[in-house]
Amino acid sequence: MSDPKLTLILASPYGWQDLALALPGIQAQTMAKDIELLIIAKPGAYPDDLNDRISGLHSVRVVEAESFAPRNACVARAIPEARAPYFAPHENHAYAEPETYETLVNAMTEETGCLAPVYHVLNSYAPWGCAVSVITHGHAAAPVSGERTPVLALHSAVYPTKLLIPRAEEFGDEAKLHRTLYEEGYHVGFLPGTVLWHMEAGNAAMAFAVTQILGRQFGWARSKDWGWPERILRAAAYPAIAAISAKRYLLKLLELKDTQHMKFRLIPHVGMLAATFAYGEVRGYFTFRNPWPEWADWHEYEFLERLEGAPKPDRRSLIDAVARFNDPIPAQTAAE
Repeated sequence: MSDPKLTLILASPYGWQDLALALPGIQAQTMAKDIELLIIAKPGAYPDDLNDRISGLHSVRVVEAESFAPRNACVARAIPEARAPYFAPHENHAYAEPETYETLVNAMTEETGCLAPVYHVLNSYAPWGCAVSVITHGHAAAPVSGERTPVLALHSAVYPTKLLIPRAEEFGDEAKLHRTLYEEGYHVGFLPGTVLWHMEAGNAAMAFAVTQILGRQFGWARSKDWGWPERILRAAAYPAIAAISAKRYLLKLLELKDTQHMKFRLIPHVGMLAATFAYGEVRGYFTFRNPWPEWADWHEYEFLERLEGAPKPDRRSLIDAVARFNDPIPAQTAAE
């Protein structure tokens, strides 16, 4: 058997249900027979004959793990196991269109540090899901250019394996890794024409919690070299920071394609989340270690909670898929 061309790494703390959304999209890829799937899972979570049960791919292997947080550190431990020249992390709440990975792999060159797919909000029926998408993934959503940029969406880019194996530990802070590769002169950017459907937080409570912690982490990173006077002055300027944040994200709302169907309805949602992000940013000015909490990593895995507001047929379909993937012999169903 020839070697795979792409390794996808999927962290699976909950077993089969983590494959319900992602796996059908992976199996439908035009280059599926050249994809190696590495599943990070607890010992005994999957049977030994997993490679026979999941059809259509080059190969499927399990990398055992006891810890799944921090999430990126968990994925980083599997990078040295990749046998393909390129690899990408894959989330359990994302679904790639069939030509996405082949297009990304074919675009890779010696000068490429990483290429990311273009994001589209999967739960676009949910106002809070759309609003969160504007705040957290607006920079990664259509329309995007193919120019170099140090700021990509996390957990989805394709990397050259040989470039990342010596840097596996750096993958723990993927945003910093993107900036480092960019500063070293590699091409880092999005690839127009690719499509990755991403399910966002679908309810108000989680939308506010996620946005606040993202703002806090941004403020922490931004203020590392500031003295106390600058921290205090910037915090006093919170109203201006909130206004600038709201303006930026409301303009992004009007620009994005995925939110056009309800853009005016989303104005209050995006405005409130923009103010929440700014509040988190100011809190970050007075935070002196990485504020990213463990619950936020686990939120990444809890994709069923993102179904808030879903039309009943869509919600039922995914819940049924989870149940089907929890069946002792799910692969035949997955491949049919």
